[in-house]
Amino acid sequence: MKIGVIGAGAIGMFVSAKLSKSHDVTCYVRRDEQRLIINDEGIRLNDQTYRVASKLFDNLKNEDLLIICLKQTHLDSALKKLSENHPDTPMLFLQNGLSHIDKIKSLSQPILIGTCEHGVLRVSDYEVRHKGEGRIYLSAFEETTKELAKERISPIIDGDDFPVIFKDDLMSMLYEKLVINSVINPITALFQVENGKVLSNSHLKEIAYNLTVEGCEVLNLDENHMWKRVQQVAEHTSSNFSSMVYDIQKGNETEIESMNGYLLNISDQELPNHELIYHLIKAKEIM
Repeated sequence: MKIGVIGAGAIGMFVSAKLSKSHDVTCYVRRDEQRLIINDEGIRLNDQTYRVASKLFDNLKNEDLLIICLKQTHLDSALKKLSENHPDTPMLFLQNGLSHIDKIKSLSQPILIGTCEHGVLRVSDYEVRHKGEGRIYLSAFEETTKELAKERISPIIDGDDFPVIFKDDLMSMLYEKLVINSVINPITALFQVENGKVLSNSHLKEIAYNLTVEGCEVLNLDENHMWKRVQQVAEHTSSNFSSMVYDIQKGNETEIESMNGYLLNISDQELPNHELIYHLIKAKEIM
């Protein structure tokens, strides 16, 4: 299968490398410097090099599948180009948060939505380290694309060391990932610590639990199940830093609006823990 991966951050390079073992993968990037080094050096994942072609996003060509690994903050400009081209190409969106759900409704292409629980660290423009085992969960955006997602895309990209699991319930899948992200990402970003510190530090663990409970109340999820899921992801990616940690370090806009901000916007009740951590992250963004 010819697969185009749009975005070469940590997840984009990780996905490109893993899929290149069985597929013809092209990684689309914004900067020519990154395009050149990936074409020259390949993508280095841990201690192994994977030969992956790279092109500028402006030169997007026909693919059998497009996997969009851009952050929420970079998605708007890409959607305009995607909406005007490749009308029949299936697109799989892998983002944190839920802000993209309303944005992609205008696309006419077959749309799939995914979540990624791997812990991945970007080392350079062509190097990534896999810091925590996880899975890709995938669901259909609409009922009309369910067969495509379940019978064609999911089994084709699934692999022994790259598990891809189809989920029937799209919103349940997204809500679970939203709670996990809204707990781990802002805590680790505020304190600039690895994911595992969310559990090993008793004070951070208390904050994490309270955030989990509030998120579950808004989304009508079982808090015991979700607290186990939060702990599971934090343990499996214990040595990894969340993407929000690096956004704060680099002075970039974070994805807090798509996570805790999303929960605050849809809630009809007070969420004191989410409101506090939301404003703390927004304050860090401008410091």
